[in-house]
Amino acid sequence: MTAPLTTSEPERRSGIRKLVRLSATLEMEGAAPLAARTVEISQGGVALSSPLNLKPGGRCLIRIALPAKTPQPLLAVRAAVVYSVLSQREGGFRVGVQFQALGQAEEARLQAFLKA
Repeated sequence: MTAPLTTSEPERRSGIRKLVRLSATLEMEGAAPLAARTVEISQGGVALSSPLNLKPGGRCLIRIALPAKTPQPLLAVRAAVVYSVLSQREGGFRVGVQFQALGQAEEARLQAFLKA
């Protein structure tokens, strides 16, 4: 008999998460830039819809077009792939990445976007 597929682990993520579809680009070392779309974003990372299955542990640079009242450069953040799963809903793969290093300016922009 197998155990049910439920979990009683507490939610490990904290902070504000925003469900939002934004244009994004992933740049993996040694590969061409990959167009993606955000699914949700938080101060610690982002879930993306991607046409490719990315290997967990891979390092990347993510560029996200955050909406702004005045033109702003793309938010560029170094990140690591945490998971990549096939998602019929997303029409490809749902990829979770964790931000590795946010500069003060990037952190402030992201925080302002999440609170808006």
